[in-house]
Amino acid sequence: MYTIEKIPSKRRVVLLLDKYQDHDRPQFTRDFQAAVLCVKGGADHFDILADFSGSMVMPQDIATDSMTLAQWLVANGLRRSANVSQSVTQQMQVRRVTANDAHFQMFPTRTIAEAWLDA
Repeated sequence: MYTIEKIPSKRRVVLLLDKYQDHDRPQFTRDFQAAVLCVKGGADHFDILADFSGSMVMPQDIATDSMTLAQWLVANGLRRSANVSQSVTQQMQVRRVTANDAHFQMFPTRTIAEAWLDA
């Protein structure tokens, strides 16, 4: 499963993925896009904190869907996405899924990622 937290005061969506990522992918996409639009409101940008530290490497079908979602995020005003994982494999996968887009940065801990977003 997944948890999506909306922080409108910071224009931020916080995503926490579970170990297996065995959720309904179309529903996840709808939930995530709705959260983004909610925190963005009338502004032109938003941020994401995505915590992958408790999850496994994405299966190929989820990685493919994530590429489309990453493109949607950038097209809809993503300013910065702080992605948390200590796994080198996950870091490489996120870079591949996001096509090394500078909007998406990797961090080893949530504390460091949040500090970067808050700066």
